[in-house]
Amino acid sequence: MGGIKEFLKHEASGGILLMVATIAALLCQNTFLSDFYNEFLKTKFTMSFGEYGLSKPLILWVNDGLMAVFFFLIGLELKREVLEGELGTALGLFVGKQIGVFSFSFLAIKFKLAKLPEGSNFIQLYGIAVLCGVGFTMSLFINSLAYNDTDAFAYADKLAILLGSVVSGAAGFILLKFSAKN
Repeated sequence: MGGIKEFLKHEASGGILLMVATIAALLCQNTFLSDFYNEFLKTKFTMSFGEYGLSKPLILWVNDGLMAVFFFLIGLELKREVLEGELGTALGLFVGKQIGVFSFSFLAIKFKLAKLPEGSNFIQLYGIAVLCGVGFTMSLFINSLAYNDTDAFAYADKLAILLGSVVSGAAGFILLKFSAKN
């Protein structure tokens, strides 16, 4: 029993169980067990509270109930990643630079401190602001490689930096490609 408790304490245990269940379902559906599996999914499952109850086939409980819980948990995990995890780092590197560069450029143009180049528009200026994320983000990445301090700069941060650069480059290219005046 101690082994099961230890397994369930690991963060990946839920994902492992989900993968095992998926593989088992695929094997059952695509082998000689398919008739048994389909009949099992048609089994009535009842939940009741006092005189009130709900009795539906197992497949409906899985599709409607468990999937709703699954997507709720995925939403909570994404929220945690954005607020605390590496996804937040990548989003910050991608969104932060473009907001800063575009905002200050826009304000400088509006306050007549600078001029928008002849023949260009604000969408193109935004495309350039998106591309600025690549240079700064890559400088952080190169800095992390140069000092190679794994405690100060984890490998996940390096991946987030690379992801931020790739997304900045692709988004900037697309914006500039499709906003160019013919």
